[in-house]
Amino acid sequence: MKTERKLFATDIAVEVIGADGELRRCPICGNSQFQNDAVIKDLHLQSCSECRLGFLNPQPRAPKESTPLVSKPGRIGAQKYLEMIADYGPLTAGRLLVVGGGAGEFLTEAQNKGFDVTVLDSSGHVAETFRSQLKSDTGRAIAGEIESADLPAASFDVCILSDCLDESRNPAHLLRVVHQLLKPKGLLLVTLPTLDHWFAKMIGKYRTELRERRLFYFNFNTLQNLLFVTNFSRVLVRPDPLSSINSRRLVAIASRQEPAPVRKLSIIMPVFNEARTFQQVIEQLLLKKVDGLSIEIIIVESNSRDGTRDVVLKYQDHPRVKVVLEDKPRGKGHAVRAGFVHATGDFILIQDADLEYDMADYDALLEPLRMGKTAFVLGTRHDNNGLMKMRHFADQPVMGALLNFGHIFFCTLLNILYRQRLNDPFTMYKVFRRDCLFGLRFQCNRFDFDYELVIKLLRKGYSLVEIPVNYRSRSFNEGKKVSLFRDPMSWFRALAKFRVQPLNLVQNVHNANRASSNADIY
Repeated sequence: MKTERKLFATDIAVEVIGADGELRRCPICGNSQFQNDAVIKDLHLQSCSECRLGFLNPQPRAPKESTPLVSKPGRIGAQKYLEMIADYGPLTAGRLLVVGGGAGEFLTEAQNKGFDVTVLDSSGHVAETFRSQLKSDTGRAIAGEIESADLPAASFDVCILSDCLDESRNPAHLLRVVHQLLKPKGLLLVTLPTLDHWFAKMIGKYRTELRERRLFYFNFNTLQNLLFVTNFSRVLVRPDPLSSINSRRLVAIASRQEPAPVRKLSIIMPVFNEARTFQQVIEQLLLKKVDGLSIEIIIVESNSRDGTRDVVLKYQDHPRVKVVLEDKPRGKGHAVRAGFVHATGDFILIQDADLEYDMADYDALLEPLRMGKTAFVLGTRHDNNGLMKMRHFADQPVMGALLNFGHIFFCTLLNILYRQRLNDPFTMYKVFRRDCLFGLRFQCNRFDFDYELVIKLLRKGYSLVEIPVNYRSRSFNEGKKVSLFRDPMSWFRALAKFRVQPLNLVQNVHNANRASSNADIY
């Protein structure tokens, strides 16, 4: 019997709005369940119950506002945008498409740097204004919509969407059109306002931000999700340099990615002294299938002393397996970091070589990522009523209770320091889009890497979703490797250090480009 293939976010039909102006389903994840957030001057702000994208619903058919809402970047703002493109690319010249008005200063700066600029704006008046600013031999201005503009496919090195993505009636379709216009690995820069800032929350109900022309309201996560489902990768989102105290804005830069016929899952398995369980785990993995995903298994073996390496080497020629051999054990964190370098999948899942977790939970963990609802999922091992029962060692009950208490203590400390409400940030089942790692550098080698990974993704801006999983903890007599004396000190250091250490996302990308290698920023 043939099974029906699961729907992916990228399969969602172009039309998401009915003839009556009602939004039928979310353009990111396809969900049709919405919740009401605010009503201001007959404008109804709703949000998707799954991915949290905000939007006006019903959407105004003919906006009353006649003046454009776009912000003019000014010379300093334009220079900052171009610096971002140069640091990210690296790209200092080429064909540049600007969609949206109000960017005269930017166009002047771009032309001075050698870009061939094309301006596209729906207003004929704005387009005519830009024609007077463009150098005749290095650009042109066109009035119209991007969907109907006579522009050749794969002809632009860079596209800038200047405060227009949130005004599109179908932002996903707009990005797919831009994707077609960009050359392979072409760059996209998006600027837009956001409601996700303290001033809007302080005044309540977003009364200064809600506008008839702004049909969608993005935050860090929903903008990332939309770029992912429309096949853009290596995404960096940061506060726009034009942000003011009462108008928070975002700027995102991303690279065009060729859409794959099937998305891929990279399973990273650190292995050290697991001769008793490794073969059983790998055999289960090789039989594992996830509907709609191909799977690669990356085994990082750290020169075990119990014969595990000999067993691992038996699988090095398997078509789904990559084997990475380390010359000496440097810790689980170091092994996972080595696996990141070799991962090529759209999604990453960390899998230990023991039998504590149930692989039957893969589908539930991957579903929110697959549908574009979120970027980072934790497989939580307990609920709020089961904290002291997570580790129940029949042969070492006191030790199990001590570990459970330590879990509660460090989880509470992390939640306080980083303003979270997580139950199990230290779970092995961390599942996320590989793109989440872009721009990050990691330092920790042991179990403090669990803290570093979660903290840096939180500080980068991602929201974490916890999904319950099945779990049976093994005791120290069965091979558990956490040190009760060494590791807690490293956890304290990680919690304090990564609270204040700058992420330096753009600088990391810039330095990697200068070194002609992006391997260490994934």
